[in-house]
Formats: sequence, C-alpha cells, structure tokens
Amino acid sequence: MEKLKCLMQMVMIFHLWERGDLAIMKKVSRVMSAMIIIIIMSCSLSCNLMKRYTKEDIIGLWMTDDTETALYISEDMIDIYTRVGSFEDETDKKYTLMWSGSAEFPSDEFASYQWESTCDRERLQAEFGTDYVESYDTFSLSFNGDCVICTFAYNVGGTKDKQYRFYKSAVDNPHIVAESEYAERCRQNKTSLVDLEVGDLSVLVGEDGSSYFAVEISNPNPYKINSPYICILFNGNKVYDECLPQYLNAQSTIVYVGNLGSDYDYSLGDAAFVSCTAEFNYYNVVYDSDESEVEVVESQLSMNDEGNVDAIKIDYLIKIKGFYHAFYVVFYDSDDRIVDVGYSQLPYSAEETYVEISLASELSDFDHYMIYVG
Repeated sequence: MEKLKCLMQMVMIFHLWERGDLAIMKKVSRVMSAMIIIIIMSCSLSCNLMKRYTKEDIIGLWMTDDTETALYISEDMIDIYTRVGSFEDETDKKYTLMWSGSAEFPSDEFASYQWESTCDRERLQAEFGTDYVESYDTFSLSFNGDCVICTFAYNVGGTKDKQYRFYKSAVDNPHIVAESEYAERCRQNKTSLVDLEVGDLSVLVGEDGSSYFAVEISNPNPYKINSPYICILFNGNKVYDECLPQYLNAQSTIVYVGNLGSDYDYSLGDAAFVSCTAEFNYYNVVYDSDESEVEVVESQLSMNDEGNVDAIKIDYLIKIKGFYHAFYVVFYDSDDRIVDVGYSQLPYSAEETYVEISLASELSDFDHYMIYVG
C-alpha cells in the first residue's frame, strides 16, 4: 500500500511538471530537498550506531585535551601518567606514572565498552615505595569510539569522584611507550625469577650504643635488581623493615650493613630468634644493563691517636649518574667472622668522588676487609 502511495505521488509530480505549474513545483522541490537531507542524516546516524570496534582500536596512547594527563592502554593493562615540566616538542614531554591497573577486552566486536580496572599494587609500590597506599577504591573506564572516560572514586577525605576524558593521540610519546613496554616485560618474566638468597646475620653493638647488622645477600638472577626489601625479626618483633634505594647486581653477592637502633639488647636473644628475609618487587628488575654503577678506585684506612682504625677513606668513580649508591665496609678476623662494619649512603646526585666512612667501633685487630657497592 505504501509503495502504491509513493507511486501515485511521483505520477502527480510528473503531471505538475508537464503542466508547468512553477509555484507548486517550487513547494514540491523544497519538500523533496528536506526529505533528502533527513534521509542522509538518518543514514549517517545509523552508520555511526552500527560502527563496530575491536580491542586494537582501544590499545595505544590517549591524551586529555590539555595533554597534562596521558592514558596508555596495552593488551592487559592500563597506565595513567601525569606530565612533569613543560616541553615544546609534544613527543619530548616527560610523564610520571600516576596509576596502573588491569584491562580486559571482549573477543567479539563492540560498539561501546566499559570495565572496572583492578589496581596493580606491585607496580605502584615499585614507583612510590612499599608505603604506597591505594588512593582509589574503584576505577571505571568507558569507551564509545570517540574517547575513553576514566572515573576515579577516592576513598580518602570524602572527595568526590574525579573524571578524565582521553582522546586518541596522533603521535606516540617515546617515554610513555618505553615505560609501558618495560612493565609488560616485567610481568612476562615474573615467573622466571627466583628468590634472593640470605646468609647468616651478624649483629654488633657500636660505640654509640646502636646495634649494627651485616647480612650476606645473593642475587642468583641474570638481571640487576633495584630496591631490595629487607626485614629483620628479633624475638618475633619487627626491628628492621626497609625498602633500600640501592641495587644488587646480577648473579652477585654483597653484604648489606644497617643500623637497628638501640631499642633492644640483641646479646640477650638466641640466634634462632633473629631472622632476616630479603625480597624484591619484580617491577624493580633491570633487564638492559647489569653494569656496576660505581667503581672503587682506592681505599685507605684512617687511624686515631691510639693506633686503632676508626674510619676508611674511599676514592670512587660514578659510571652511571642519577641513582642512589651506598658503600658497605665489613672487617673480618682470620676465621672470616665479622668484627666491625661501616656504611654510607651517597646523595642521589653525588658529584664527589671521595667519601670517609666511620666504623661502628674503633678496631685494633682484624685480618682483612671488604668494600661492597650497592
């Protein structure tokens, strides 16, 4: 029936055309133009609604309009970065990690998609330290083809939700891409890494009344490890709990030295009640270099007026700047028992090539000493 009505209308139009009724034809022309525009718009809208996407359309770099915040989506993770500093070249802008979490995509095509991202706590602790506290309870993302909308729900201070709107970036930022690719490599190699090996723990009381410890730690992995985490228990109490800023070279052994303070008299405890563990975050593994960052050039013992050793002077060369470094000095007797220790944390941007390290106690008798770099 509808087709018949359309046919009759077309016959009427041709009939009017033959009669040359221009006024009526103008009205008909305007109506037909409007109808054509409506049809074209409807088709365009229909095409947009029917457009389908795959995860490849989502994977990649997304930016906020002001480029202050970046979102990088990979196969199974998302990383959100915030800009540091200001640079003229868009590809040279530096960003630091702000949040990291999971990503899951459907195997079939989709018109839009949304998911809840789970925080990757290990990644954020590697970035901000073991004291990192998750700032967000939930993190939801939605994709509609035009942009990705990320919503944070804060769990502190009653702050309202914060929302970011990201748009696909036409160019990649090499710093963000390299950072995300490194994180992906860490996740893939997680199962191939083995635990650090911990030797005997020695505790010495220094002249200042503090208890110093020395513990041998070995890294059997073929990769350098940054920021090992050391925990010491004494009679069930946690007396040392630190994520060290130093590193441990690949397939190497060093002796870490630290200060336990003066809260406990460790001479009263059985050795069985003093234990040490050493762990590491798999995101702190360095895959591209196992080179030592500091080289000891020369060392010299410093004597006091009584002829006892009270310090050691070390000349050194920093081969890779911009990292934390530390020297650990351990003195042994002829039976390889530890009789004295000393350590020094170098500044992050150290320019000096000389350091003097005081010992825990003045030392009158020893067989040899070792300097460990971390």
